[in-house]
Amino acid sequence: EFNKIKTGMTYEEVCAIIGGEGTLISSVDMGIGTEYKTEIYQWTGHGSLGANANVTFQGGKVISKAQFGLK
Repeated sequence: EFNKIKTGMTYEEVCAIIGGEGTLISSVDMGIGTEYKTEIYQWTGHGSLGANANVTFQGGKVISKAQFGLK
């Protein structure tokens, strides 16, 4: 699932791949337009203890992703 997430995808597209909504862990809004709003969502995963994936969205699109301990 993690490898299917690509730059430019929307939150809804990522949720469809993972099969559920993530937890919003950070949000920054510069107040000068939605293209400058940055949000980081986290999904817990299967694998080692604490396995998770974090996906960063800016302007509603994926700009980066990271994972820890996923199988």
